[in-house]
Amino acid sequence: MRFAKARSSPPIFALEQFNDWPGMAPRGSSGQHDQMRCLGCGSKVPATRLKQVLGERTSALTYDDAHTFSDTAGELWLQTIDQIRPLVPDLYLLGKIGLIHAASDIYAMGGEVVSVLANLSIEESEGRVADNLFAQLSAGGFDQASTEGFTIHGGHSTEGLETQVGYAVTGRPLDASVRSKHGLRVGDVLVLTKPLGVGLIFAAAMQRQIGSSAIEAAIQAMLQSNRNAVNVVNGLDVSAMTDITGFGLAGHLSEMVQGEEKGVAIDFNALPVLPGVDRLLAQTSVESSLSPHNRAAVDGWLKPHISSASDDAKLRLLFDPQTSGGLLIGVAQADVDRCLEQLRKAGYMEAVAIGEVTPSECAEVIF
Repeated sequence: MRFAKARSSPPIFALEQFNDWPGMAPRGSSGQHDQMRCLGCGSKVPATRLKQVLGERTSALTYDDAHTFSDTAGELWLQTIDQIRPLVPDLYLLGKIGLIHAASDIYAMGGEVVSVLANLSIEESEGRVADNLFAQLSAGGFDQASTEGFTIHGGHSTEGLETQVGYAVTGRPLDASVRSKHGLRVGDVLVLTKPLGVGLIFAAAMQRQIGSSAIEAAIQAMLQSNRNAVNVVNGLDVSAMTDITGFGLAGHLSEMVQGEEKGVAIDFNALPVLPGVDRLLAQTSVESSLSPHNRAAVDGWLKPHISSASDDAKLRLLFDPQTSGGLLIGVAQADVDRCLEQLRKAGYMEAVAIGEVTPSECAEVIF
């Protein structure tokens, strides 16, 4: 049986495909879909549940974006795995976004990708339909791997109730040591490389409360790899780094300072956001289904300086789960201007300083 011809370059995204999705009734309505779960990295198991269930078993582990180990020759290696539910209906784009998202953990550790194994699942189907589903999903991953300069060496495939895409990624540090999400210094400036709001945009899409241009902008943001940012960072005085994904900006920030007697001060108005996000925060109650769990995970640590109900509504942005989000980097003050200049030259046009590290042991959010 012949496969349908797979695309070898990114297609013009057919936003009309979202019209086929079952809409989710707005929060507070009596619709039967009120509790529909979000997709992409918005479908993560909440951090509070992970800690509750795995706490004792993992108490001795050091939490970071990728596992670090040495071979018998003493060479350092990085290892990670990620899987997402279908955030977009175009399977070619889903394959690309899934790989960009998975490889980001290696980049967040200051590494380069060496090898990838795919774990792909397509909806149960037959004949040319099944052929085409698998061809498009796998082609997205293969093309993205080629773009980034590495190879998918194999993997596993299944059929199931829905399409899912996952990748196990192996890498190695670009220099003698690995980066970590730990080690921020008081006075360091926090730099974010990509805009926030992916979870909000796609939650709004499920409720028919966002336009096609905002969805397209979110897709383009997810299609930007963090690979080029690593080359910039490795030449600067950087203390710690992580990528912003399912636990949101606040959740990943809390991981960076956990147990280190440090805190952060965040300038909310400096946060870069995707087109349409400001309107969603100001005029709707839309949020990802994971956001309340992300908020609960940092309850008591986050200290927002709220002066109005609108400020409280804006806090949803801090808990918004990102799929293929940007890097969050702790940079010495002397290197901030050079960092931002080089990031923008590398294509991260919305890279910006969003706050700094403090000795306060909490997260202050200033509006």
